Amino acid sequence: MSYTPLESLVVEKNEDYYIAGKPYLDQVTFKIVPNPDSAVLDLLAGSLDIFPYLTETQAAQLSQQFNIAEGHMNLVQALFLNNAAKPFNDVKVRQALNYAIDKQGILNMVAGGKGTIIGSNMFPGFSKYFNEATVGTYTYDVQKAKDLLAEAGYPNGFTFTIKVPSNYKYHIDTAQVIVEQLKQVGITAKIEQIEWASWLSDVYAGRNYEATVIGLDAKLAPRNVLERYKSDADNNFLNYKNPQFDETLGNAIKTTEDEEKIVLYKELQTILAEDAAAVYIQDPALLVAVNKKLDGYTFYPVFALDMASVYYTE
Repeated sequence: MSYTPLESLVVEKNEDYYIAGKPYLDQVTFKIVPNPDSAVLDLLAGSLDIFPYLTETQAAQLSQQFNIAEGHMNLVQALFLNNAAKPFNDVKVRQALNYAIDKQGILNMVAGGKGTIIGSNMFPGFSKYFNEATVGTYTYDVQKAKDLLAEAGYPNGFTFTIKVPSNYKYHIDTAQVIVEQLKQVGITAKIEQIEWASWLSDVYAGRNYEATVIGLDAKLAPRNVLERYKSDADNNFLNYKNPQFDETLGNAIKTTEDEEKIVLYKELQTILAEDAAAVYIQDPALLVAVNKKLDGYTFYPVFALDMASVYYTE
């Protein structure tokens, strides 16, 4: 194995791999690219064989030369709100944003309609724990949004900034659609693109923001998806606080009965939806370009690029 900083990671076949007959490839190079556009150029030039996180436009551009595999990112993509910052410390304002944003419209604009709409901080990959009922908590209703804003003391709307990592075009595109949709209810949103390191320090760690568009992943446990909303959680960058949520989460963690755990985790999702802790949008579709000479690319419940399953067809 060898690693060249900011350039590549080269791994070699492990003859003692625990699954007989795998991996198929003797060596794999993971190339570090500065942005998706340069990755597309590398794909077309033949210096890359596989690349995930394609936009719908990029997938269409590459569809003749590459096989396009489609799965799920297993992410919670949302307009995350700082619940401690005005005006988002008012639940009516947060609910107004949920009514003002057309989720299907976002999918249509940024992903060709692909993706799975969600209603809380859980993605469908968690199957039995996923509370599908939360998807219908808010419908797209401009008048309802305006009424809630007026009740909260913002009849003429307000202005806020959405900080988005500059290296995630998908989230930037999503934020741009949100900006246009919010104009319909009198809200002016501005996008500030920041470097990933700055997002981690300023938004995630420092909680110095009003709103952000990002996708949250998780380990293979529903607890990990929801635990960040616990009032004193270190990674609760939304500054969300609800004693009922904390108590329910504690009960869900303590119980050893799976059926009871399922009920409690679904209840936690309902609490987050009704509180409008964020504007939960979707579990995005994952589009992957795969060289037509390769097969065996596999999707998992969490994102993992398992090259052990990939092999040459010719």
